[in-house]
Amino acid sequence: GLGRYLDLHGFTNRFEILSRHLNRVSEMVKGYGLEPMIWSDMFFRLQLEGRYLSYDDPNVITPEIAALVPEGVELVYWDYFTNYKEGCNNMMVNHNHFGRPIWFAGGTLTWNGFTPHNHLAQRNWEIATECCRENGIDNVIVTCWGDDGNETSKFAVLPTLFYVAELYRGNTDKEDIKRKFKELFGVGFDDFMKLDYPNSPYEEKYHCYSPDRNLFYNDPLLPIFDDLLNEEAEGWVENYHRFRDELAAMSDLEEF
Repeated sequence: GLGRYLDLHGFTNRFEILSRHLNRVSEMVKGYGLEPMIWSDMFFRLQLEGRYLSYDDPNVITPEIAALVPEGVELVYWDYFTNYKEGCNNMMVNHNHFGRPIWFAGGTLTWNGFTPHNHLAQRNWEIATECCRENGIDNVIVTCWGDDGNETSKFAVLPTLFYVAELYRGNTDKEDIKRKFKELFGVGFDDFMKLDYPNSPYEEKYHCYSPDRNLFYNDPLLPIFDDLLNEEAEGWVENYHRFRDELAAMSDLEEF
């Protein structure tokens, strides 16, 4: 409703524009016998002045906003990084205010560098799974996006895909999940998780940075990523040497 639209039509309530567009597209989709789904962030962004996630307020979606969603339209709550239950739960409560079928879309974090972030993704899915159960959300989408260069193989997040599947079957026994993974794929779960190494030179595994890519592309004559090499980077060289030795040893295993 801003930009060129504002020049042509004058100011129009943006919720009205969104509702009009959504109703039109919804009718078109239904005409093909399909069921429309919409990623829900635009409703939150209009209400929250550009922000999407509302961790503190479970009542952002008012009856007036909920009424803008046509019958038969399903909403998708996407969230790849929420790492505490209260925030995730408040967002799901907000979505249930729409009174429409709700999906949750979480991430596998394939889009941050050359290698995955399985540890972080699995931690976030543990929280999301619990919140989905408590809020009656049965449908989930596990995303493996390829933006930011599409450099991480989708097969690199196999442990996360398997882990999420087991969580949604009600299995939270990590040792049992690891055993099943080894039986099915012939590779140890913890060994496979070492593909996270190049992106995780920290002792703490729950960062979502891309030191592997940033340092690889850091130009010695224009070192724009040198700020990564701060006090937190102490010990990286030693860790990377250890990672190299462990990965090299595994590459000689027949099972690998």
